[in-house]
Amino acid sequence: ILLTGRIYLLKGDFVKAAGYMERAIRKDPRYKEPYLLMANSQIGMKRYDQAVYWLDQGLGYLKGDRELALKKLSVLDAAGHFYAGSLLADSLVQNFPRQQDAKKAFIGHYMVAGYFYARSGSIQPALESFQKVLTVAPDDTAARQAIRNLYITSGNYHNAMDEVDAQLMAEPGNYDLLMKKLGLLQQLHQYADALEVLHTLSQRYPGDAKVRTLQVSLRM
Repeated sequence: ILLTGRIYLLKGDFVKAAGYMERAIRKDPRYKEPYLLMANSQIGMKRYDQAVYWLDQGLGYLKGDRELALKKLSVLDAAGHFYAGSLLADSLVQNFPRQQDAKKAFIGHYMVAGYFYARSGSIQPALESFQKVLTVAPDDTAARQAIRNLYITSGNYHNAMDEVDAQLMAEPGNYDLLMKKLGLLQQLHQYADALEVLHTLSQRYPGDAKVRTLQVSLRM
């Protein structure tokens, strides 16, 4: 039964695949693989709620199973159910603190949620999502950059500067970070500090055309 269902799934016949997976589940409800394949069948039909339903059925028999929970999180994210996804992501890192796949799923969930909120103009939920990433991966460059961009978008240049300074602690000579700091200092009209950063840039990147242009414009 399972093999036939797999073949239909590979062919993209998700309806028939789901039918075979349901038969496999009813035959042995404690066997994990049919639940995962059933979820894939439902995802193929964009029936995300049904995918969650079958994964919940599996978790009812296989309580605390990490693979089923990870699959459920990916479905919740695909469906845009970020509140439920956050609860599940948090429980995964709490229950499996040493498992890299749980940590990776946690980071992925909060990055996806953060970008979604940012695109919809919900700055605070977006910030909170990206900040959650830093609780398990303090040096995550993408999360820090997203936080910095949100601060800049909302005109919160001081907090944006704090984020840049935090990254410069780890990468003191990073060209992009130094340029970002220079731009923020200009926005804040802190020209003496901006000139100091420009001096650092000119020492580290003496042949850079953009740095040379800034040397002229900032000193005018």
